[in-house]
Amino acid sequence: MNGLEGFFKSNDLAVCVKDWFIWVTEEPKALFEKQENFWIIELVRCVAADSFGVEIEQKSFEGIRDHLANADLVSVAYGHGEIYGFASVRILSDFDIFFLHGVAIAKKFQSRGVGLKLISALLNRRRLGKIALTTQNPAMFCLTRKMTSIVYPSPEDKIVPLVVRPIGISLMKNRRGVFVQNTFIQEGLYSQCLYPVIPESNDDEVNSWFRESLKIENGITRNGFLFIGEFKEM
Repeated sequence: MNGLEGFFKSNDLAVCVKDWFIWVTEEPKALFEKQENFWIIELVRCVAADSFGVEIEQKSFEGIRDHLANADLVSVAYGHGEIYGFASVRILSDFDIFFLHGVAIAKKFQSRGVGLKLISALLNRRRLGKIALTTQNPAMFCLTRKMTSIVYPSPEDKIVPLVVRPIGISLMKNRRGVFVQNTFIQEGLYSQCLYPVIPESNDDEVNSWFRESLKIENGITRNGFLFIGEFKEM
């Protein structure tokens, strides 16, 4: 058993998925604030940089530690001595919402259902009615749509219903930029684009909607979407 597998198996239960594993912890703060575990954060940092297509220097250690330690639940996919990806959520009980705090999948493991399994593993620990996230990535919208019965907004319903808007306003309070209530677009959400070039999904309609709505030019933008989806009944 190598150090990676030993860490995950000694700190919580890991579930086998084909020939790889998903590990979940309900105590991420206790684990990832220990200096002895910083090497795991560094491995996740490498995965995050690869996932976003940037140099590792653009993904700070403190930023990745925040996504791991300052969450309520964290899942990590691993196998064959390497980390495939991670997901972390904050539980917002007042809104019955899983807020996706961070997610990254190494490029060679993308389009293999890893992201869906990571989030599903978190749902198995704590079932809530909704999921929310901010993103510039069309593939993240498509992933959210797979898990939910309805997502606000969407290419079919670009205008967010009045009843949903107060939740969006609360979630985006104190975030960078200006929140547009009827479209759930946060103008200037990021200090710089998260990607060298924003990736595309396999859905041309979704890609076009992102380009137009977020005002993507030359593959980049500082704007982002907030999405709120209602989970499918299990």
